[in-house]
This record gives sequence, C-alpha cells and structure tokens, in this order.
Amino acid sequence: MLSKANTTFKITKWEEESISELTGGGGLRRAHITKSYEGELQGDGIVEYLMAYKPEGSASFTGYEVVTCVLNGKSGSFVFEHRGKFKDGVVDSTWSIAEGSGSGELAGIRGEVYFKAGHQAEYAVTLEYEL
Repeated sequence: MLSKANTTFKITKWEEESISELTGGGGLRRAHITKSYEGELQGDGIVEYLMAYKPEGSASFTGYEVVTCVLNGKSGSFVFEHRGKFKDGVVDSTWSIAEGSGSGELAGIRGEVYFKAGHQAEYAVTLEYEL
C-alpha cells in the first residue's frame, strides 16, 4: 500500500569543489551536502553529488544520500539515489530509494520524491513510499 510523508528540509552545509574544468567553461564538480528534515520524516541526510556543468551554468547531476530518520513513527535509514538537472536557478530531480538500502524498521522500504524548486531557506517535499 502506498503511503505519503510530508516533510521539509533545510540544507545545513554545502561544500563544492572542482574535479575538472572544460576549456570554454563548465566542467565536473563534486558537492558534499548535509540536510535536516522535519515533519512526518524527521532526521538527517548526507549527500554526495557529481555535477556536470555546461558553460552557460546549467548542470546535470547524480548523487546518493544516506537518510537516518524517523518516518511516520518508524526509525531506521535508507539511501536516496538523486538524478536531475539545474537550469535557470531551478532544480528538477527525482529521488528514488535505492533497492535494499532500508535498515531498522525501514527495512524493505521503496519510494520516490519528485522535487522542483528554486533556491529557498526551506523546502517542502512529499515522499511516496511502500513499506
């Protein structure tokens, strides 16, 4: 049965570094991010992104996030796999729970978040999941 969890998150740290620059602009960058979640999903996330920037500033990215949380009263952890794009100041991405990554009371969890937003202090998302 499909369940939903409404949560908000804040980015508490963003560290980004260049891996390789391209002639004419753009290149490959890596980011290490920490997040805090509040709501029906409460806890912390640690994300590692690889981002391919184009010369005009847009980017494609992929990454993994370890989430340690309480989700609607059940505690444990899981891994989000992030895939998305950044263009004109807006991120458009999908976060899928990596198969088999759930632990504790979240063992066997499956689900996704669809995320689209510009820069903000706090973001609201809905996790649709099965457990």
